[in-house]
Amino acid sequence: MKSVVLKIGLTTVLSVGLGTAALAQYDTRIFQVDSGGRVPRRPGETASRPGEWVVFTFTVTGFAPGLVVYDVNINIDMVHSWVEDLVIVLRAPFGTEILLFDGDQLPGAPPRFDNFDNTYFTDEATTRIQDGSAPYNGDYRPLQALSAFKGRNPNGIWRLFVFDMHYGDYGYLYRQGDPTFENGVPGAPRWRGPLEDGERLTEWGEYAFQGGTWLEITVPEPASLMALAPALGWLLLRRRRR
Repeated sequence: MKSVVLKIGLTTVLSVGLGTAALAQYDTRIFQVDSGGRVPRRPGETASRPGEWVVFTFTVTGFAPGLVVYDVNINIDMVHSWVEDLVIVLRAPFGTEILLFDGDQLPGAPPRFDNFDNTYFTDEATTRIQDGSAPYNGDYRPLQALSAFKGRNPNGIWRLFVFDMHYGDYGYLYRQGDPTFENGVPGAPRWRGPLEDGERLTEWGEYAFQGGTWLEITVPEPASLMALAPALGWLLLRRRRR
């Protein structure tokens, strides 16, 4: 299944200073993960085999060849009964990769335990991921800066690598629209849990996972003549006043 693309639209920013007016325009698009899946990959196992990463892909298309990355953010929607077991890496089509999360690099407290509940990794977040606690709902700075992706064309296959380091727990990374599962309480909402372990639905049923896993990419675009009109008008008005 190919990524679903949501074009958020163009953001136009006018900056004025020292007798000049510059207009920047940014195009932001969201790409859903191509498909969700189990972590670790093999049914019945609770740790990844050596070197066997689970790989989730995002198919990024539609950017003109001359456009380059200005900003990258990623939202992760995953149930997992002990996220400190995980290492998560994002790799761009041009080979650059950054470490989002590593359970071995977290301090001993506070306890973290279950889930990534719509965890939005962004360099602009005020809280570092190592200072947060599961289910990590909200904005967090990753272990390495996403700004490393700047300056290259984003088209191609982006890959999210997940490795489960220790035995005893497992989970599932979700794509928006993946099925939900009853939590066993009559009249209660439908929660999402792992596909094969109904006994843990009550454990993981505390949080409703609705956002899905998606990649957000922003590129700068040349301003159109129509968009330049406010800046040009400002410059003409300034000249007349002199």
